[in-house]
Amino acid sequence: MSPPDRRMNAALTGVALFGVALALLSLVGWGIHVAGGVALGAAIATLNLWAFTRIGQALLSGEQRRVARWASLGVFKLVALMGGVYLLIDFGLVEPIPLMVGYAALPAGITLATLFNKPDDTV
Repeated sequence: MSPPDRRMNAALTGVALFGVALALLSLVGWGIHVAGGVALGAAIATLNLWAFTRIGQALLSGEQRRVARWASLGVFKLVALMGGVYLLIDFGLVEPIPLMVGYAALPAGITLATLFNKPDDTV
């Protein structure tokens, strides 16, 4: 499998950095419990984007065997994401709002990485 391109690495970095910034701001503003939920949401968002890139690369490769394997992993990822978030909230380990604020690092980080990343003329 080929490594992710420069733009995808920029998006991953943007999501992670935006998540760290949100966690630090929430630590200053609301304390450790809220900051932990925001940090966990940002970590989930970053891992979700990383998994999405790997699955997307495999699906676009066209190799039938890899496509089937990664497609099944994509379904597992979705179930694990939903189930994991449900369990975290249900067991009271994190509050839902801080978790979702941290997960908001996904669209915000991708957007910022896209805005501040130099276009690639080779695409």
